[in-house]
Amino acid sequence: MIKAKLQDVKRALILEEAAKGFETAGYEQLKVSDLAKRVGVSVGTIYGMFESKEGLYMAYIRAQIAAYLEELERRSEGMDEPLERLVLVFRIKFEHFARKRKAIEECAKNNPLFFSNLRQSEPEILEAAYARITAIIQSVRPDLDTVCAEQLAYLFSSLSDGYISYWLKHEGDLLAQLPKLRSQMLLLIEGTLCGA
Repeated sequence: MIKAKLQDVKRALILEEAAKGFETAGYEQLKVSDLAKRVGVSVGTIYGMFESKEGLYMAYIRAQIAAYLEELERRSEGMDEPLERLVLVFRIKFEHFARKRKAIEECAKNNPLFFSNLRQSEPEILEAAYARITAIIQSVRPDLDTVCAEQLAYLFSSLSDGYISYWLKHEGDLLAQLPKLRSQMLLLIEGTLCGA
C-alpha cells in the first residue's frame, strides 16, 4: 500500500516535470535522460512507468484533457445559455492550446493527422469531452437525437482542430477565431436534420 502510494507520487512528479519540459521546450527537445536527472530517478524508472517517451507524452495529453474537463465544469457552472456553454467548450480548448503551444506544435506539424490519430489511438481520453459536447448540443436543439448530436460533437471537434492546425502553421490569434467558429457551429446546428 505504501509502496503503491510512493509509486503514484513518483509518477505524478515525473509527469509534472515532463509537462514543464513539453510546454517550454517541446516534444523533440525533451530528453528523457535530462528529465530523469531533474526528478532524481533513473531513465529505466521513467520507461518502467510510461514505457516510452511517447507513452509519457500520452500521459501528459490525458492529464491535460482531464484539466480541460475540470475547467469546463467549473466555468460552465451556472451558465443558462446552451449556445454560450457550447462556445465555452471551444474557448477553453483554444485557451489551453494557446498556453501550451510548444507541447503540441511539433507533434501536430510533423503529423498532419495528429488530432485524428489521437482520436483513433486513444478514444477513451476524449469520450468525456464528446459526451459533454453532445449533451450541450442537445440542450441547444432538444429535438435532435443522441446519435445526431454526437455526430455534431465530432464534427465541431474536428472543425476546431482545423482552426488549431491552421493557427500552428500561420500563427496569429487563435482566440480571435472563436466568433467564426461560433457562427459555423450555429449554422450547422440550425441546419441539421438528422435522419432526413
